[in-house]
Parts: sequence; structure tokens; C-alpha cells
Amino acid sequence: MNNYNKRNQIDLFDDDDPFFTPFVNFFSKESSKLLKTDIKETDKEYTLLMDVPGLTKKDIKISLDQKYLTVTATSDQESQEGTKYIRKERFYGTSTRSFYVGDIEQKDIKASFENGLLIIVIPKKNYQKAEEKKYIDIN
Repeated sequence: MNNYNKRNQIDLFDDDDPFFTPFVNFFSKESSKLLKTDIKETDKEYTLLMDVPGLTKKDIKISLDQKYLTVTATSDQESQEGTKYIRKERFYGTSTRSFYVGDIEQKDIKASFENGLLIIVIPKKNYQKAEEKKYIDIN
């Protein structure tokens, strides 16, 4: 096959096709590892809303260590012998996100899980506001 014919062929599953490169990069394994999270704030608490589609509660671990809350989600690929894939975009493996939460005790953090949405509620502590910088006028 000469180069002219190869260049004019369109293969929807070809990652090297320049037309599909932005889409392939957007849906790459690296971007799918990120546990997409929204953080809401009220006067009393922060609420993390984290997408973990296709997982169960047993696939998710939440830990608190040295002022960081860490969420680890593990998705294992089901082995189906004899199955041939022409493209795989779903991520299988472990994804982790960490959030600095300060001096919060483990017992004060509440978590729930429903329909692929992990909800973590972290109470606000009464932190002392840092003293504002004071400047000296120059005469």
C-alpha cells in the first residue's frame, strides 16, 4: 500500500489519526484516573462529592494521616477468557486523591456512598485567623 492511500484511510480506532488525537488525549487512561470531585462549603462544614462510577463500597478506602484525607479507589478488571477487545478506554487499577484537612479527628469525618457517588462531610474547625501583615510607612 502506498503512503497516499494510507494517509487517506480513516480508522476510528487509530490513536495516531490527528483528527481523533484531542479526543483520545481527553479520554486517556491518565485523565480517567482522576477521581473527579466537587467541594461544597457551608458555615459549618465542607462536603466532598466524588464520582466513583462502577465501584462498590468495598472498593474504596478513606484514610486520615498527618492532616491529609486520602481516598483510594481500586477497580479490578474482570478476566474474560477468549474475549478480544479492539479498544479499551475504561480504567482498571488504583486511583488516589488527597486533600489537606488540617487538625480534624477521624471520628468527626462522615462518609456515605450511593449509586457511584462518594460523599464525605468534614466539619470546619474554629481556626485562628492569621494576623494580617502590618506595613511601615516610609517617609
